[in-house]
Amino acid sequence: MYLNVNQLTGEIPPEIGNLTNLTTLYLNNNQLTGEIPVEICNLNIGEMGLFLIHSNNLCPPYPECLTEEDVGYQDTSECQPLSI
Repeated sequence: MYLNVNQLTGEIPPEIGNLTNLTTLYLNNNQLTGEIPVEICNLNIGEMGLFLIHSNNLCPPYPECLTEEDVGYQDTSECQPLSI
């Protein structure tokens, strides 16, 4: 699913995790906000899958199934500070 560079806004819905047969997901270069739902870990995007989510406005914490490389650059200037 190629949804990159579409000026998409808002949050990624947790229902994205229902797309368990998805092997390619490009959400990069949009204006997505909020946190990446942990349900994204349900996707079948293993080592051979293609996944890009960089260049959005997504806030930490990021799901443990994603690496820093997966998340890439995010503009977090509008994110709330993490509570300790």
